[in-house]
Amino acid sequence: MKKHLPWLFLLLFFFPADLAAKPLLEEIRQVLRQHLPDPPDEALLQSLSKDTLQDDLQSLDAYARYFAKGESVHQTALEAQYTGIGAEIFSRDEEILVSPYQDGPLARAGVTERSVLLEVNGIRVAGEELEKAAAMLQGPPGKMVDLKLRPLSGKGMVELRVKREAVRPLHVELLQPQDQAVLRIRDFAAGRTRASLRVSIDYLGAGSSPVFIDLRESTGGDLFEALDCAALFIEPGKSLGGLWTKKSGKTLVNSPPGEKLSGRIVVFTGPDTASAAEAFAAALKFHGKALLAGEPSYGKCSTQTRISLSDGSVLQMTNGYVLGPEETPCSPEGLQPDIKVAGSRLYDTAYLVREGLAALEAQDAPPETRQQYTLQQLAEEDLLTVRALRAWDRLPSGYVSLVLNLVEHDMDLLGANQVQVRIWSDKARNSDDPDLARHAGELESLAEYMEKSSWR
Repeated sequence: MKKHLPWLFLLLFFFPADLAAKPLLEEIRQVLRQHLPDPPDEALLQSLSKDTLQDDLQSLDAYARYFAKGESVHQTALEAQYTGIGAEIFSRDEEILVSPYQDGPLARAGVTERSVLLEVNGIRVAGEELEKAAAMLQGPPGKMVDLKLRPLSGKGMVELRVKREAVRPLHVELLQPQDQAVLRIRDFAAGRTRASLRVSIDYLGAGSSPVFIDLRESTGGDLFEALDCAALFIEPGKSLGGLWTKKSGKTLVNSPPGEKLSGRIVVFTGPDTASAAEAFAAALKFHGKALLAGEPSYGKCSTQTRISLSDGSVLQMTNGYVLGPEETPCSPEGLQPDIKVAGSRLYDTAYLVREGLAALEAQDAPPETRQQYTLQQLAEEDLLTVRALRAWDRLPSGYVSLVLNLVEHDMDLLGANQVQVRIWSDKARNSDDPDLARHAGELESLAEYMEKSSWR
């Protein structure tokens, strides 16, 4: 599991040789003068004390932290292996929350969404320190732990027993609420997340159906990895964003040449979506590549780095400001969603998918008819498609695999109305291709389902 230490971003480790001979506090003062984006208050610098160093640092920089030599420096979940229930763990408003990793012990036991952790082995954890709650969940592999949880989507209380295992989270997780794939990114890991995202989308069939990317659990990571991920979708030469630091000035990134992924995108955001995740979502939204669904993001406009000091300790501090596409300002109010979803609905992934599909369907309608249709209105105006049925949760799950199978035959079943489905049914029945012919019955059944308004 991962203890939640949010918004670490551009984690660079280096040791300035010219500081080697300086006393620790003077070394820290010089590093802060060199790297803080805004000139620090000299009086506060001089008042730094070893006895109150953590508090003193935060008076200069809200994200500053000192790690003594030998003290554990946070690793992202993607950089280490954990033994436990297979979940990210963090605290909020005196509650302990867990977010299950794909295919981890907790997810396999049936809990796949963010939940409040109520009890561990019969002991209440509300109000406990995060480290103590984490220790209660950890233990030798193979040992059982009894849990009581409350999913945030409001689906009632859950009591279960989970076997502890060694778990290494994936760079991109694949969630499948009601058979619609959702790709979750928890952290933008330098040199890794882009490749995982590309492979995942290729596996799902780029351009064949909407891509849902879940950033609700993504508190940051490497800025330039996030921009590289955005570049998968954005035309060459377009501005993606960048970074301003005192040392380097502006570093701006444009989308590089090469083949781009097609298809529409819906990005899930929430109050924990921050830093690199916000930069990724901002680039896609700015260039019209994605709709945002959920709640406003955190609105974190700075980046942090870590600098190794001469005695082996580490100083974490703010080192720059994020620049949006075409140098648009980063808003501390966060990114505003196109599809606003609040409360318990924010953590109901299946609900977010339905809302996203409905919004995309509305975009597909002619300009004069772009409104929140009922299915009956769509049918009366010959706008009823398979995608619309799916958006309104009226498409039987058996037809979802048919959608994916027909992609190989260049048939966009989601965009088809009942007339097109009937045409493809006849085509499949008369086809010499056995792989297509075997879908004739399914297509005919779907055509009848739509023609007879069985979805009412």
